[in-house]
Amino acid sequence: MKKVIIILVMFLLVGCQEDVMIKEVKTTRSSGYGDHIEVNEIIIDTYDKKGRIIQTEKYTSDYVLKSISEKEYKGDLLVKVTTDQDGLITYSTRKYKKDKIIETLNYRKDKLVGKTTYEYSNENDSIMTMYDDKGDIYMETITVYEDEFHFTAKSRFLRDDLESEILVVLNENGDIIESISNTNGETETAITEYNDKGYRTRITVNGETNGEFEYEYDENDNIIKEIFKSKDFIYVQEMEIVYW
Repeated sequence: MKKVIIILVMFLLVGCQEDVMIKEVKTTRSSGYGDHIEVNEIIIDTYDKKGRIIQTEKYTSDYVLKSISEKEYKGDLLVKVTTDQDGLITYSTRKYKKDKIIETLNYRKDKLVGKTTYEYSNENDSIMTMYDDKGDIYMETITVYEDEFHFTAKSRFLRDDLESEILVVLNENGDIIESISNTNGETETAITEYNDKGYRTRITVNGETNGEFEYEYDENDNIIKEIFKSKDFIYVQEMEIVYW
């Protein structure tokens, strides 16, 4: 009886919204080590008039609320993201100069736990600096564009005394199709493939030496299968989605 009442309440609440999608998701995870885990949940996505998700509610299969995430926009710009995970509230705010992000503040239980700032020397080149809750810098990344399809990002991790550099190649849609990273002398190359809708379908790392990721989607463009394969390991996650 409790289950029926909760379902009715959910539908009444959702009925007050203009654009809502309710789906029941059964996730199965298995690996080469013999692990097998099943997770069932109900997800309610609420959309604004521009088709953007502004709220996501997740319930257990027994209709117990697990989490709520909300997004706030100012015009076309995302200005705040709030998540309530089992009573733990975290949120981040974004500040812009025109249409470029210049600052992100991260909070946990209303306490500032991190900050990221962005400086721009031209239309694309930037310096991103990340600070911890004490205001100390722990990472800095300088991004320089060679042209609209190629850029280099150099990062310094101050706490770990690490430096990395990544060369990135973009396609005409602005998606990453190739990246070559070098961290303290170790090089890694990743190739990303996409389908006709622009969703990634495969990522190959070091020519399958370090592994390969594969993705499959349903007719609503939701991921229904993820596979990670390496020489001696495989991990599979499958989602069975029922739309209400």
